Amino acid sequence: MDPFITPMALAAIGHFIAAHAILAIVVTAATITLAGLAEWFQEREQILVRNKNALAISIGSMIENKQFVEIPGLFSGKTGSNRIVQAIYDKKENKIIDMRAIVANKIAPEIAQAHARENLVVYTR
Repeated sequence: MDPFITPMALAAIGHFIAAHAILAIVVTAATITLAGLAEWFQEREQILVRNKNALAISIGSMIENKQFVEIPGLFSGKTGSNRIVQAIYDKKENKIIDMRAIVANKIAPEIAQAHARENLVVYTR
């Protein structure tokens, strides 16, 4: 993983939130699952097909009550031991094309393990 992608993606998330006034777009789920993440990315597949610089990513803000990254304002007032930002990120333009934040008390083991290894996870087909 390019060591500059994570801070650049985090900065892009901050810009996206500010530009779109996205403080309330936080999905609350019982469990964060790979199927749920895959479904959201599949709904945006045309973005990934048309834009060769677009990456399907997730950033673990908090996994199993362990804080990794603080994203100011995004999870304010939300409770849950797992917090992930899921996004389509344009690495060339350094901007978020679309995103959502997810809060849940449970997380699928494969997602927790992936985020334990790398804060930013890139999903491929």
